[in-house]
Amino acid sequence: MDHKLNIWRKRKLNKTYPYLVIDARYERIRTVEGVVSKAVMIVIGISEDGHREILSIDIGDSENETDWGHIFKTLKERGLSGVQYVVSDDHKGLVKALQRNFQSALWQRCQVHFIRNFISKLSRRKAKLYIPLLKDVFAATTKEDAVIRKNRLIDKLESEKPDIARWIDEEIESCFSVYNLPQSHHRRMRSTNMIERLNQELKRRSRVIRIFPNDASCLRVLGTMCMEQSEGWESERIYLTMKTSDENTVHKFAKAV
Repeated sequence: MDHKLNIWRKRKLNKTYPYLVIDARYERIRTVEGVVSKAVMIVIGISEDGHREILSIDIGDSENETDWGHIFKTLKERGLSGVQYVVSDDHKGLVKALQRNFQSALWQRCQVHFIRNFISKLSRRKAKLYIPLLKDVFAATTKEDAVIRKNRLIDKLESEKPDIARWIDEEIESCFSVYNLPQSHHRRMRSTNMIERLNQELKRRSRVIRIFPNDASCLRVLGTMCMEQSEGWESERIYLTMKTSDENTVHKFAKAV
C-alpha cells in the first residue's frame, strides 16, 4: 500500500467528532476462492469545528457486527471521541456494533434508505400514491409535526396496506432522531447522502477496473480517492456551524462517548 495512504489511514484523531455518517458500498474482488463481493466500509466525521473528514475506509467480507465493531474499536484507539449522533442505514450488523461501541449516541436511520425500503414494499402504482405522503412526513420541521404527518400516512395505509402501516408505525421513529439537532443541521444530517455522493465518485473509478485483483488493490485505489477528498474538504468552508444560537444545540442532547 502507498506509504502516504498508510500513514493517513492510521493517523491520530486529535479533534472531537460529534457527528458520524456511515455507509458501505460493494466491490468485486478476486480471492483464492474466486471473485466475491466485498464491503468497502466508510466512516465520515463532522468535527467540533464543523469540517468534514473521512475518518476510515476499510474492506470487510460483509457488513456484519464483527467487521464494523473492529472498525469502531480501531477508530477509538486512534483517538475518536465526542460522538453524540450517528446516521446510517439500518443494516443489523452495523446497528448492533454502534449500540455496543457508542452507547450514549443517538442513532438516526437514513431517511433516504427508509424511503427506498418503503418503495420496495409497494407496486409502482401504489408507490406513486404514497411516496409523496412519506416525503411529507420527512419535510416536517419538528418531531411533533412529523408524528402528526406519520399518523396521517398510517391512517391512509391502514385499510388496504395494514402490514405496511404497521411497519411504518414500528420503524419510522428511528428516522426522527435528527429533530434533536439544531434545525440548521436537519437537511444535511437526516441521511447518508454525503457518502452517497462520494460513492458515486468511487463507482466511476471502480467501474473501469471492474474486478480488483485483491483487497490491497481495492483499498489503494479507493482509499487514495478518499484521502484526496478528505484533504480537499479541509480547505473548504465549514460544512456545519456547530456553535449555534439555537437553544436545541447538539451539546445538550447527549453525553459524549
